[in-house]
Amino acid sequence: MEAEYKLGFMAHEGLGMPRNLREAFDWLSRSAGKGYAPAQYFLGKMYFAGEGTAPDAVQGYRWSLAALQGGENEASKSLESFDWYLGPEMSKRARECAARVVALPNGAETPEECRITVPVREGGILIVRGRGGADMGVGSPIRGDERVYVPGRLPHHDGPRPTVEFRKGEKPDVVYRDKDGKTIFRESEEPEAFLSAAYRYLSIANYPMAHEYAKKALSHARQTKDRRAEARALSALGSVFRVYADYEAALQNLQAALGLYEDAGSEGQELLTAFANLSHLYWDIGDYDRAIEVSSEALVFARRSQNSVWIAAALNNLGASWLFADEPAEAQPFLQEALGLIEQAPILNTNIARAQLAMGQTAEAAEVFTKNGDYYDLARVRLAEGRFSEARRLLEAEFKKWEKMGQRELVIANAIGMGQCSEGQGDGDRALRHYSDAVDLLERIRDGTAPAFRLGLMGASSNFLKHLEAFEGLVRLSTTGSGGWAESFLRAEFTHSRTFSEAIGRKRGSLRHLIPKGLAEEDERLAGDIQARSRDLNRAFFLNDREELSKLQPDLDSLKERRRSLVEGLHREYPRYAWAKYPRPVPVDSIPLKTGEVLIEYEVMERFTRVFVVKPGAGLSVLDLPAPRAKVVAAVRGYLRTFAETSGTTDLARFNPRAGWELYSLVLKPVLTGVDRQGRPLVVKSSRLIIVPDEILGNLPFEALVAALPGVLEMPSGPHGPVPVGVKYVGDEWDIAYFQSATALATQRKVPRKGGPSSRALIVADPIFSPSDGRVRGTMLTGSQQQSPDQLKTMGAMAQAMGFGGKRAGSADSKVIGPDGVLFPRLHLTSILGHALLEKVFHEEGSVMLAGSTASKAELLRQDLASFRYIVFATHGLLGRAVHGIREPALVLNQVGNKTVEDGFLTMSDVMALDLNADVVALTACRTGLGRQVSGEGVVGLGRAFQQAGARNVIVSLWGVAEDSSVRLTEEFFRHLRAGKTPREAIRSARAAVRREGYEHPFYWAPFILFGE
Repeated sequence: MEAEYKLGFMAHEGLGMPRNLREAFDWLSRSAGKGYAPAQYFLGKMYFAGEGTAPDAVQGYRWSLAALQGGENEASKSLESFDWYLGPEMSKRARECAARVVALPNGAETPEECRITVPVREGGILIVRGRGGADMGVGSPIRGDERVYVPGRLPHHDGPRPTVEFRKGEKPDVVYRDKDGKTIFRESEEPEAFLSAAYRYLSIANYPMAHEYAKKALSHARQTKDRRAEARALSALGSVFRVYADYEAALQNLQAALGLYEDAGSEGQELLTAFANLSHLYWDIGDYDRAIEVSSEALVFARRSQNSVWIAAALNNLGASWLFADEPAEAQPFLQEALGLIEQAPILNTNIARAQLAMGQTAEAAEVFTKNGDYYDLARVRLAEGRFSEARRLLEAEFKKWEKMGQRELVIANAIGMGQCSEGQGDGDRALRHYSDAVDLLERIRDGTAPAFRLGLMGASSNFLKHLEAFEGLVRLSTTGSGGWAESFLRAEFTHSRTFSEAIGRKRGSLRHLIPKGLAEEDERLAGDIQARSRDLNRAFFLNDREELSKLQPDLDSLKERRRSLVEGLHREYPRYAWAKYPRPVPVDSIPLKTGEVLIEYEVMERFTRVFVVKPGAGLSVLDLPAPRAKVVAAVRGYLRTFAETSGTTDLARFNPRAGWELYSLVLKPVLTGVDRQGRPLVVKSSRLIIVPDEILGNLPFEALVAALPGVLEMPSGPHGPVPVGVKYVGDEWDIAYFQSATALATQRKVPRKGGPSSRALIVADPIFSPSDGRVRGTMLTGSQQQSPDQLKTMGAMAQAMGFGGKRAGSADSKVIGPDGVLFPRLHLTSILGHALLEKVFHEEGSVMLAGSTASKAELLRQDLASFRYIVFATHGLLGRAVHGIREPALVLNQVGNKTVEDGFLTMSDVMALDLNADVVALTACRTGLGRQVSGEGVVGLGRAFQQAGARNVIVSLWGVAEDSSVRLTEEFFRHLRAGKTPREAIRSARAAVRREGYEHPFYWAPFILFGE
């Protein structure tokens, strides 16, 4: 009984799960029917208010009277409120009728002769005190065509509002007046009334009133130094800003609220809800890594409380975060554990069914959704099954319930879902309109969002329908217009090239050094004005405030016109800045390809993969491969698993060349063996390939795909472990380089470079990672005990992500940390590499090597980086995942003697702010190429960051590499480069050289790929 009551309460308040009044009503009905007085009290209020059920005054009295008899004294206040509202005559009749329906089964409808309609009171406003005197419900100002909701259901309105009077030396009075100014209700109340009103207004989507009361609550809480009330007010404000898509303000308020709770040592559902609110914000902006991190912290707190309901709520939220991150298999264990704590919880069953749907188990998911009445999710099942008419019917029915709620995710989800229905039914024009509506709204949200929060918006979801689907829908269907396939290509380029500006925007002012100060300030000022005006416009749009929309739109249009003019000038005068910050998707006929080059650009989509093939003078060819996203993801992960999990030479025997051949047959062979519309080969053997990957394909070295297998696969032992014999790789036949987009290629080739640098080289190698390193001298710290708490916390997080001691997570010794707290071992061979390069390859005066303590961020930034033609980073790399203080891909530099954690890392944002003029930057670090995969926008990694900073070519590694083989490959690459070979030729020659030395297994030579020329 108690568990059912708690579940109902959680569903009603939206604690650890989306707010669901129908679900709350069902749980409370079960508990109330078993005689649990708190549930009876709550159910009585819901009946009277019409929450989760039709309003029924008689049932409201029935359950309130039962609660009072069961010892729930707060029910007397509800009954008093009902009596006051209905009046003496009607309340007497309602009580008599309630006595008659007591014997009815729980859930049975009130007989017709006993029904009492909750009357409408012209111009009135009602306040109802809740449990403990702190939970205040507010009714609506009444107009003749509206019904009253009691307690707490307050629709949008234009009528009189509650006011608050302050008198010196007295508590504030909350005063409710009718339309004539006559006082309807007055009650002295603590500021908790403001909070209660704010949360009630939030619950019924009256965001302006929620905002108003939350601000009042915050002001008074700060005046009285009530930290708990301040945290609650901040949480309410954060929720309002989240609805407005003002993510920057939402994050500030929600983080501040969480911090106050934690500082105060708070325990209970408020802290759990603060964690949940923060993770939900990260869902909105597509930062699922942070959502998982925050949800995991909440679970630690919940387990400490030993409260099964809280634990289940935290498990559910963590499972949902994994679902949003497209990892249903990771979500299931958490959801199943939650279900074991609270049996038959619809929200848990629903999330488990959502995981099943994501894994293709549509029949099982549909059964759960039907049983729970989750018709929106059932519509997603029908979409997956291709039953588009039924999906449309379900979506239309659900959207009628959503229309008045003013929530953007519902509007976006409906547009995307209806677009999928129309496309499935063959109505391309209608589908295009729906997808365009979704894209327009998403772009509106983006314009009003701070640059630091834009990176994940395209890859985020609304109600589990991916935003990316709208953009991909335009890629699929734009071929029907006058632009044809070229228009489809432009749409794909838009999703790829958008990464430039979004990634750059993460660090304000990272490009300012490229243009005059006055222009930079004007650009930033215009960007800020457009963001602010767009944010105001978003708020008016979601509130359906047409008058405000009409005022704001012309002003926004004028600002955008001014920016268009500015950008035109920037492209003429400062193209490097303009192409980086305001990339223009390049049309097919403007791609600056050289003779013999072939551009192969991928667009991975839900149902198939589209490949664009461009050759100079031959136009555009398009292939639609039978390779849906799920199949591509599974194939790439399956093939790369051996490389990612190898921690010793014996693991190399697990390499499966057949998986590489199957992946080659899925994504590349149809392109290399295909023909164009004239029957000519798409790609001739002598072609140099430029591959623009998409999504998970950005993690794949195409050179390592298997083009041919021997009749019998043998893997004898070699000098460096097992070696596959007779396997033919794509890299053996084809010359391959990579770009993040055709726009990146155009940027590289069209933007004039500065005068050629000297032949000087900069080598950063063998940094100090531990205070106990023997090279630590003088004033530098000694002993691990002197590491700061932040440094130790960072080490722990890095170990979680990558494994201790530089070992891969999951390997036998990856969880063993040394006595000195060393996370990464010293890279002795990189020092040898640096000296060898200086002595054998870079003979020019002025070449520099930073090693040991000088391999630091501070020392690096002191160099004249634009004067170096070659730059080598021989150190560990780090992905921007689950790491305290480091949220981006980064290179690990000197870790000892730094003032802050960030001083020990060169992050992607740091790189974007550099001014380089290098022919080649080589990143011989562990995992530097993987970056953070942003769905639909390719891999945002350090390779692209160095290109944006001015490097013509970047060598990156796609997985953790063996130090000895990587050192040899780097040395060979630069030797061939200095001998006059192109970077393409040099990397192929270097691979061949290390393979001849016994490093034949692709684990050793395949991870290094070339971004650039």
